Amino acid sequence: MAVIFPPNRVPWDGSLVFIGGPIQNAPAWHEKAISTLEDLIPGVTVACPKRPAGVKKDFSQDKYEEQVDWETYYLNSSYMMGGILFWLPVQESRSDRPYGQTTRFELGEWKTKFQVNPFPFSVGIEPGFPNEKYLRRRLQQDCEPFGLVVKSSLKETCMDMADKIKVKFGG
Repeated sequence: MAVIFPPNRVPWDGSLVFIGGPIQNAPAWHEKAISTLEDLIPGVTVACPKRPAGVKKDFSQDKYEEQVDWETYYLNSSYMMGGILFWLPVQESRSDRPYGQTTRFELGEWKTKFQVNPFPFSVGIEPGFPNEKYLRRRLQQDCEPFGLVVKSSLKETCMDMADKIKVKFGG
């Protein structure tokens, strides 16, 4: 299994899964998702927007744009060549920045694309995530008719993605 981290743009073979969700003030869920997907979908490539530990996180304007452009590229690529997984965990630490603000925008964007052209799309929301009740209800209203059932654990969300990738791409 290969994992692609920003700012690297590299070719991949087979299916690509983008794992989206909060990074700042979130628990270390990305590593767990990568490990679980590796067990469930051997050979899958994961695009993970969280830079590896030890990598300088300089977010000057240039670095910020590089990060956003990387995420946009791999979200679009995953839409075409695999699937997109969103996990919304409970906030681990507090800050002045609204928790999950970028994730909420991206989730809304990809929810809408899913409604227009269903693709392997999995969403999980940990009980206690801010505004969980509303997010679950809206996703249920708009996306259940197209096959999306919101999960409550990271493992269930990864299993859902694995099932959808296997159905679409075989394996």
